[in-house]
Amino acid sequence: MTVSETNQPALVNIPHISRCLSRALTWGSALLCVIVVAMLLHASYAALTWGKFTLYDYGIYTNMIWNSGHGSPFRVLVDRSYLSTHLSFSLALLGPLYRVWDHPFLLSFVQWSLLVAGASIVWRIGLRERLRPEVTASLLLFYVAYPYSQSVLLSEFHGVCVYLMLIPWLYYSLLYRRC
Repeated sequence: MTVSETNQPALVNIPHISRCLSRALTWGSALLCVIVVAMLLHASYAALTWGKFTLYDYGIYTNMIWNSGHGSPFRVLVDRSYLSTHLSFSLALLGPLYRVWDHPFLLSFVQWSLLVAGASIVWRIGLRERLRPEVTASLLLFYVAYPYSQSVLLSEFHGVCVYLMLIPWLYYSLLYRRC
């Protein structure tokens, strides 16, 4: 019996094993990064919900609009009327949206959707006016990242978020749809 016939491991496959280990480490580090990002997103979501769902504006608006969509217009909690503090009749129009998507983040989604709609109108104006792409991009950046817009979107729900779409729409209408 020779040495090669014994139970000695063959050294021929070492490059293959090192490539497999390298791939496993790459996939492992990618998986670790995904897990860390998922944990950070979950922590951010928990902090956001903790900060949002108090009985301040967002909680009151969510409760009133949800109640308006489910048959008790302008009712806050059980025995209070929203109209005793604010005269915002137009907010009850958002109530039927809770029939489509019954989730507490609906109002936040509506706010961000209005910003996206306004940004798309600004983008459309840039295209129609044949502005250079960097000018259009800077206008969009200014529009989306404006500190007051972001403070409205990130803090609470406010009815003024409708202006984020209405003002560009008004400008577009006045600019291109003259009577």
